[in-house]
Amino acid sequence: MKIFTTILSVAVVLVCQAQTQSTLTATSTPKTGEVITYVYKPHAGLVLPEKMVASVLYFNSGYFNNIVLPLIKGASGYRFAFIAPDSVSSFLVCIADSSKSVIDNNADKAFTITLADKTGKKFVNADVSAAWLLSNYGAYVFKITPPKGYITGLYKAAFAANPSAKKDYYVPYLQALNGDDKNAARPLIMGYARKLMADKLTESSLTDVINLYRLAGEKDSVQRVEKLLVTGYPKGDYAKSQFLNAISAQTEHSVQKYLASMHEYISNFGDSSAVVKDNFYIMIISYAADQKDWQTLNKYDALVNDKTRVAGLYNNIVWGLSGQHINNAGTDLDMAASLSQRALQTISSKIASASSPDEKQPWQSAFDTYADTYALILYK
Repeated sequence: MKIFTTILSVAVVLVCQAQTQSTLTATSTPKTGEVITYVYKPHAGLVLPEKMVASVLYFNSGYFNNIVLPLIKGASGYRFAFIAPDSVSSFLVCIADSSKSVIDNNADKAFTITLADKTGKKFVNADVSAAWLLSNYGAYVFKITPPKGYITGLYKAAFAANPSAKKDYYVPYLQALNGDDKNAARPLIMGYARKLMADKLTESSLTDVINLYRLAGEKDSVQRVEKLLVTGYPKGDYAKSQFLNAISAQTEHSVQKYLASMHEYISNFGDSSAVVKDNFYIMIISYAADQKDWQTLNKYDALVNDKTRVAGLYNNIVWGLSGQHINNAGTDLDMAASLSQRALQTISSKIASASSPDEKQPWQSAFDTYADTYALILYK
């Protein structure tokens, strides 16, 4: 759900407007690394709760980040401040209530903000990255269904403005087009797959071909290219993801099976890093929580190297134990309080060690969310 931005003046740089006529505007040129204030004006007739937040989604350093920022009511609308990290060229926003339920999704398009660098020059890939963000993860996070043709229209406009972007974003465009019209997309998908196969093959291009053949429903071709990819890159990212996907697809799990899979992964791919071990320990922690096996959870919690990776998981577990509403009965509340405290302590340490406001911002947002969950547990 992306919306093109128009720089009207230094004071009003970004206008995101939908058929609903809700708007989201920046009070100055939206640059990375700077505190920028945004003003939300709801369309007439929209019933608003007393407390609202801006749910902000962006992609940074290989990860999707979804943070919530409080909206402050003022004479000109509802305001929030956000510092976009230096490597971010666009972000999406929906307006939500205090429980994070979306109340204004800009007519199923989300509000889209495209950014400029510190000199005020708009990033060349800002429009296409926003289209990718919406089609790749935004619709899922915000639970919205963009109008047919909307995302493909964004890609086409972005390609027209920056033809070089087509090289990196043509496959996502074809995926969006396939969602709009399979018959129209199929010849383009098959043609591009053949082109990639005729060029110099790399792990990345072979992965793209597999994704394209999947879109086209060419199961035999998928299997053929997968064999080429895994044979040519036996320790590559695709082979690793296939291994992990196979674990997720299993219907029966146990601590012993997860540990056996971890040792097999280390043996197959020669990677015994803390990150890899954390992946499997977190699987075990999640499984133990489902079984309410708190002793096992605590055992593997102690083995996790990067505690920030389990903080979010713990908040989700605690939310489930809380009953997910103030009027619902909770279970295992002592354990829930312990897990919530661990999550808050982990995030507090990240806030304390942050070296800049933009580094601190996502951790503060996470802390506020986790603190709300903890407050619910304490109340019960």
